[in-house]
Amino acid sequence: MATLGTILKDPQKMNLFLRPLDDVNDPTWSVIISLIILLMGVGYYIFILLNLASKEMTDGDKEK
Repeated sequence: MATLGTILKDPQKMNLFLRPLDDVNDPTWSVIISLIILLMGVGYYIFILLNLASKEMTDGDKEK
């Protein structure tokens, strides 16, 4: 087992589960794809709500 001193001297000996990024400016594509899917779902939900409200308004005008 490596001690803290040897790990700091030779970082290649660390076997991390979550490794740091090679390039910090490189985007994390899983997060970007998840956000796109989330925004598409929210947009679809808003479209359904507005469509339903529009139908209710036209039905209310016909009853009067």
